[in-house]
Amino acid sequence: MLLPTLQKAASVAVVLLASMRLKSIRNTPRSTYDHLAAAQEHFNSDLDYFEPAHSYSPAHAPFKAYERCYVFIGGFGDPPSCYSPLVDRITKARSNSIALSPATQGWDCFDNFKSARTLTYKTWLRGCLSNLKLANTLSERVIVIGHSTGATVISKVLELNNDLVDEVYFTGPNLKANKDDAKAKRLLLSRLGPLIKFVLPVIKKKVRKSEDGTFRPCDTLNREYHKTGYYLRAFPVNSIIEMFKLQEQLGKNTWGERVKRVVFFKGEEDRSVGDVEEQVRTERGAKERSDEMRI
Repeated sequence: MLLPTLQKAASVAVVLLASMRLKSIRNTPRSTYDHLAAAQEHFNSDLDYFEPAHSYSPAHAPFKAYERCYVFIGGFGDPPSCYSPLVDRITKARSNSIALSPATQGWDCFDNFKSARTLTYKTWLRGCLSNLKLANTLSERVIVIGHSTGATVISKVLELNNDLVDEVYFTGPNLKANKDDAKAKRLLLSRLGPLIKFVLPVIKKKVRKSEDGTFRPCDTLNREYHKTGYYLRAFPVNSIIEMFKLQEQLGKNTWGERVKRVVFFKGEEDRSVGDVEEQVRTERGAKERSDEMRI
């Protein structure tokens, strides 16, 4: 009697988990949900995401249901819902395209960034890579859009797995920090970095109010800047250090030959995002600038 009950409970749990993982995908037919579930099960068995030797080959993917797949990777504090208008627009405008706005641990501002307190950069890399692999299963052509911190994550993922993406769009990448951020970066990457990591296990994340009334985070070392901002204890210092290292990779463009187009956008007006035109120096491929991305 106990075994059938446990089996039934396990089946229900699997169904619930699958539905939660796919909740960020908009307006997709039932057959696509089944396809996604199968792909997720396949890729979740591959836990060693960070070795170049395990690079994913699109040639081994099953039947691809779409011509294009747009993947939106947000920055810290950007929930998947912020991309809903673009996801809906792509889905309605292109019958042969799909758009994914995946949820990643630590990005959800609705829990007051509590999940970020134990977040590591590897969690970001794992989530980003898993979704890019999933996109390759669904589509012949993969287009990834990374905003702010999400851009640095994409840069590192593509450095280690350079056959996943056809086009890359960076919006407001964290390339040049403001004065407070620059001081924090120099300090944490100096010889004092390990000591700071030991004494201060978490760094305070300042959240400031934008003109549109929303709150967005800004890296700083416990220094008040604006009366509309407030502090919350989030983000382990070691993850901040790793993210600073990832920022150094963003302009180097050491990716494989599959990436045919790289476009940098100035992005939103943000003190934590510097002048992209001044900072970006790509070594290969197109260097383009635009005010908007035409879908």
